[in-house]
Amino acid sequence: MLILALLYGILGIYNILPLRPQSVHQWAQCDRASVAWNYYKGYADFFHPRVNNTDNGTGITGLEFPIVQYFVSILYRLFGFHEWLYRLTSLVIFSGGALSVFRLANYFLKDKLPSLMVMVMYVCSPLLTFYSCSFIPDIYSLSFAMIAWSLLIRYAESPSVAVLWRWFIAMSLACLIKPNSMINLPVMWLFLYRNQLWTWQKPFRFIGFFVAIAGLSITWYTYASWLSKTYQSEVFLLEMRPPKSWQEVQDVWTRVSEDWLERIYKKKILILLLMAGIAGLIVNRPNKNHLASYTLLMVICSLSFLYVMFLQLSYHDYYFITMFPSIVFLLIFIMYGFKTRLGEMGVHISVIVLLFFIFSQAHFTRGILRFAHEKSSWMYGSPQNDVYFDAEQILSSAGIGPDDQVISVFDHSPNISLYLMGRKGVAIPYRNVSETLNSYLHTGRYKYVIFNSYSVKDIEFKPEDFPLVKVVDMNGVRIFNVSSSFHPDGRTTPISPWN
Repeated sequence: MLILALLYGILGIYNILPLRPQSVHQWAQCDRASVAWNYYKGYADFFHPRVNNTDNGTGITGLEFPIVQYFVSILYRLFGFHEWLYRLTSLVIFSGGALSVFRLANYFLKDKLPSLMVMVMYVCSPLLTFYSCSFIPDIYSLSFAMIAWSLLIRYAESPSVAVLWRWFIAMSLACLIKPNSMINLPVMWLFLYRNQLWTWQKPFRFIGFFVAIAGLSITWYTYASWLSKTYQSEVFLLEMRPPKSWQEVQDVWTRVSEDWLERIYKKKILILLLMAGIAGLIVNRPNKNHLASYTLLMVICSLSFLYVMFLQLSYHDYYFITMFPSIVFLLIFIMYGFKTRLGEMGVHISVIVLLFFIFSQAHFTRGILRFAHEKSSWMYGSPQNDVYFDAEQILSSAGIGPDDQVISVFDHSPNISLYLMGRKGVAIPYRNVSETLNSYLHTGRYKYVIFNSYSVKDIEFKPEDFPLVKVVDMNGVRIFNVSSSFHPDGRTTPISPWN
């Protein structure tokens, strides 16, 4: 833990803890953070999670299993609404996964120093470093999966019913939070088989656990999909998106290679790792070498998942997170290859090489993390939303109470401005503004319209075209009250920009 704590400081992770949701994928971060906020405010029960955007009338939406958001909401009630509690929860879960990577590596390598190097290399990925204390659930899923691996090897070393049930809980959480983590299940079954813990003489042993893990995940996502359809919410994607043509594959790969690939590791380091792993699989036949078979199967399972969600990779780097078990196994397998081929000398060589990689990667990762939080960088995304970080004074001066629903004009996402302001309501992006705003006003649910003049420079917003009265103009934010002379016609189905 001490090494992890020092490493977090070197990488600059602690600098992120006090920050509000920002930078890469602020949209997705605010979507998840708003679920915890609605639990905290008492607007939702566990099985009917809500977001701040009430475009569908309620804000109820289906999403990945919200156990972390619910836990964070309890912390908010105990200690107050402080988003660093959310980030800290994420970092604690991530740390559990990182320590489990060390235990997994030590199980195969039987040497703490190279195992430590594997763990440090794991943490030094820019992708994992950025999301280690973020609001994105993929990092929790990966971490619970690595914790499950740690428990499974403990069970292999000393079979215990208690350990087996802990493995079941950890793996269930991983697959409930993100079904992507089911890529681990075939490899775990192979691990049990190769270690003679599962045999053909007792074919139903462990089967119940595996079926239950997959069944729980499938059941939750079936329910989540039903929830989204029933309440007409499309905030969260709950479907697969494989490529339909070779052109789509090329387009996605171009985007990934240009924008996202170095978020995993530096390109040269990533290429060397892949080349060393492939060479090792050729030399060490998977049908004879246990670790080689686990590594190969994990890579195949990861590639299979990436295929079914391929189109999402264009704009979502975090879809790579739950594929990291394949990177972990590749790292362990490469270190194992050096050790078995060259003995102690091989261990020393691999440690020296990996140390060089770690120093280079850590410096690179620290730079990426700093760059991602610079407002002038392309990774930061939407600095115009920063005006909402401390919006309570502006809202209060306009007389907007905590339970008043608002219309946020020119927000390219459903929840960024609404969540950061701590208000429920609706958001209007840059298209069909006039028609959409009028349709929302005619529902009679909204008393205030908030316009961020920083958002759009080339689209003119004319409040005189609407029944609005300006009440506040502060820090680039204009707030309008709906005129008392306006009489909504009571339409309950406005023109939605999100569905």
